[in-house]
Amino acid sequence: MPAADHEVCAVGDASKSVAAPDDARAGARNALSRHHEALLAFGRRTTAQPALKVLIQDAAMLVGETLDADLLGVAEVGVDARIALRVATTRDVRSATASDVYESSLDGFDSMAAYALASARPVVSTDLAAETRFDDLFLRNLGVVSGVAIPLHLNGRPFGALGVYTRRPREFTADEIGFAETVGHLLSASSARVRLEEDLRRERAVHSTVLEMVNAMVLTLNADGHVVFMNRECERVTGYTLDEARDRSFWSLFVAPEEADLMRGVFRESVGNSVPSEIAGFLLNKQGGRKRVSWSMKAMANGQVQTVLMTGVDQTQTLEMKAELEKIRELARRAAKIV
Repeated sequence: MPAADHEVCAVGDASKSVAAPDDARAGARNALSRHHEALLAFGRRTTAQPALKVLIQDAAMLVGETLDADLLGVAEVGVDARIALRVATTRDVRSATASDVYESSLDGFDSMAAYALASARPVVSTDLAAETRFDDLFLRNLGVVSGVAIPLHLNGRPFGALGVYTRRPREFTADEIGFAETVGHLLSASSARVRLEEDLRRERAVHSTVLEMVNAMVLTLNADGHVVFMNRECERVTGYTLDEARDRSFWSLFVAPEEADLMRGVFRESVGNSVPSEIAGFLLNKQGGRKRVSWSMKAMANGQVQTVLMTGVDQTQTLEMKAELEKIRELARRAAKIV
């Protein structure tokens, strides 16, 4: 019987030794599946283009919930190069108040977030009280025992950090850290896009305002000579609105038929040429009338030619005044001969 008992025990032990690795592999697969689903969800969220502040909060909540954190941290680097860290639960991260904010410098020693930004890589701490790399009294006073800080950089410069914290001892696996770092990279890339779009919107607004103030016709044409933009003065002179003229050929819409080939040739010479081209010709307005206009064309290149900027000055009134003045002079000469 003793021998039989020993054999049963041995079989039982063997079954446990086989099952344990299987359970571990199954758990790892489940964790990877959750990570992939979370990354997919965040990727979809970025395509919705929410406000940058909301996107950062979403990223923190995603990492915190996936890694089963007790607290989340969202750090932002201000213009004064100081870090403002907001800590809240996953449920309250959107409504964190000023009392939840801790400010620190970027020297890398007085907070976990600052150290992560200074080292430019994820920082993991399983025992915050025993840390020698930095001394984060703020997190320790909140009862944080373990945590991960993910630095966020934009164009090589720090702009924030994500933090996930637990009030119990916690080991973070390489897969979990890799997941959090991947979310950080996605957030940085999305932030770069959002900020670029915001900069472009501001630049376009300024550009549009300046062009509306110019007392001259301004158009931009694509490389095929189709209208992309025209300012208010151009709308006034031509009688067309931008919506009516957009995507239509400049020379078929505005140029006198007998001058269309000449204008098209000058335009083609302007494409890819850094030197502005000058030409004068008749402009046809919506009512069929003609205006004498002096045009300047300048290719706007950014690697490849994208648009041609045209500025036009209506010379009709000036020419009419010159003609009238010449008539007066001629009459004066005739009068002098009679006398």
